Amino acid sequence: MESWSLTAITDFLPDATFAIDIGGYVIVWNRAMEIMTGVHREDMLGKGDYAYSIPFYGKRRSMLIDLVMHEGKESDVSYNYIKKQGNTIYAEDYVPVLNDGMGAYLWGTAAPLLDDNGDYQGALESIRDITERVLIEKKLMDSERKFRGLAEKSVAGVYLVQDGVFKYVNLKLAQISGYSIDEMIDKVTIEDVVFPEDWPIVEENVRKRLSGELESLHYEFRIRTKNQQVKNTEVYSSLTVYQGRPAVIGTLLDITQRKLAENALEEERQRFLILTDEAPFGIVLFNRGGTYTYLNRKFKEIFGYDLYDIPDGRTWFRKAYPDAGHRHKAIEAWFSDVDKIEENISMTVEEKWIFTVICKDKKEKIICFIMLRLPTGEYLMTCEDITERKKTEEALEKREAELEIKSINLEEMNAALKVLLKERENDKMELEEKILSNVKDLVFPYIEKLKKSRIDSQCMTYVNIVETNLNDIVSPFLQKMGLKYANLTPTEIEIAN
Repeated sequence: MESWSLTAITDFLPDATFAIDIGGYVIVWNRAMEIMTGVHREDMLGKGDYAYSIPFYGKRRSMLIDLVMHEGKESDVSYNYIKKQGNTIYAEDYVPVLNDGMGAYLWGTAAPLLDDNGDYQGALESIRDITERVLIEKKLMDSERKFRGLAEKSVAGVYLVQDGVFKYVNLKLAQISGYSIDEMIDKVTIEDVVFPEDWPIVEENVRKRLSGELESLHYEFRIRTKNQQVKNTEVYSSLTVYQGRPAVIGTLLDITQRKLAENALEEERQRFLILTDEAPFGIVLFNRGGTYTYLNRKFKEIFGYDLYDIPDGRTWFRKAYPDAGHRHKAIEAWFSDVDKIEENISMTVEEKWIFTVICKDKKEKIICFIMLRLPTGEYLMTCEDITERKKTEEALEKREAELEIKSINLEEMNAALKVLLKERENDKMELEEKILSNVKDLVFPYIEKLKKSRIDSQCMTYVNIVETNLNDIVSPFLQKMGLKYANLTPTEIEIAN
């Protein structure tokens, strides 16, 4: 082939191309080569002695084209990659001289120029600048290396799935699933590890991601390990591209222990709700922001309010204490206890608050409040309706006051009666004394005289009977009191009178 026709053909090639004859002289240097090297065709055509290598390496040396012309010169040529297929040789190399000293990665293809008889007439080499592609590949490799480094250190399982098959898993995911990494990659499918009852959820989510309906997802499902153990997992996944095709990449956390703890906590919560709902007093739970999270049955029964009526403390105070002054006192007491508890988190129960509250039906009730702080940071307040007890206490206090007054009056009456009784006793004693004195003074002396007078025996008998009876009558008086005349004889009493 004539060199002019070869030049015309190669000028249309997008790759930088040059050719040498059998003597090693440059016979073609196309326009793309001029652009790549900055060397004009006129300055290169006809030159030998490896002149074509100087724009690339800054010195004369063998290139890929020389391996076509002279077999066995591979030791004179150094490339990052080289491959021979038939009469054509492919190679990749980094050339630091190009791009104003910034260097370039080149992909070269060299083949012999043969005449009609198959004899060598020279060789042709095409060179393509693949710097951008190599840099992208390097970035991808660096990115993949960083990804793998992070993935291998991750405490979560990391996976990449394409066509339902695992293309990459880290050690943590293998440990969670019970498989080895080699067992999983290109062998295990998603369906193999997902618990059968949860497969429809996973399948639908994968479909949504691959269709572009959702870019990323966060959800939970159960897996079945290699040894048939069931585990709860939490997945974060998103759509990606792997080897030019859609794939799903994500992380998987084993949340089995967390689920067990959550279930235990939920059971405790249910037990708590059952106990509190059956409590004989009202209970309200609220967080640090003042939002009410739970009202038990008794609370609703006492006040008539539900969470819809009083979602937070602000609404409660406004409805329960419509009077501004009363409301201010209640709020002040509430904040005072909250501040104390915040300063000393070990403190739980505070003093009781007793306030008159307006219920939903506008009735007034006297309520005893007690607040305490739970280990969760929430607050629990108990509410006891003491309206009837207060009324009973007030009635008892009133009755006690009345009884106190009556007791005082009774004591005064008792004192008066004692005085009267004493006076009556004195009167009685005085009367007895008078009776005794009169009998002694006015009767016995004359009975004595009758006994000394001359009367018959029958009369004397009557006189003795009278005297005996009189002595029987006055004898009790003589036993009670020592009268001044008790020891006088009748004659002495007569003389005294």
